[in-house]
Amino acid sequence: MRELGELIASINISTYKSIEDLRAGLISKIENFLNKEAYEINCNEVDSFQFMSCKSFCIPLRYKASNLKEFADILENITVNSFYFHIFETQLRLGRQRNDFSEWFDSIGKKELAEKVSSLDPYTTTLEGLRKNIIKLAREYDNA
Repeated sequence: MRELGELIASINISTYKSIEDLRAGLISKIENFLNKEAYEINCNEVDSFQFMSCKSFCIPLRYKASNLKEFADILENITVNSFYFHIFETQLRLGRQRNDFSEWFDSIGKKELAEKVSSLDPYTTTLEGLRKNIIKLAREYDNA
């Protein structure tokens, strides 16, 4: 089963545009693995996989940015949960092509900044590292 674990761990979530696509990709990987392996595994209840459900709640915050300086200042102070929502949830759960920050940058005419933020891979750094990168970019484009 180590091979299956490695196969699942190697899934690049950023290539999926929705939860449904991710679910289908995961099922496909597991089915392909099972089709080439000719054994059945039974495990005791302690080792069994427990499927979970998740619900997201969106609560509007009092923060509102009108320019890049305000955006960077606010981004430094919001919770990591809010940051996570605007980076991941909007794409996977709502099926948008880009994260909320890139969409907003594009809407205020900062297309190059939008593309740079959109091209950042959120799976190769921590949330705090990603937040710092976006703040740095916003400040650079604010001073440009």
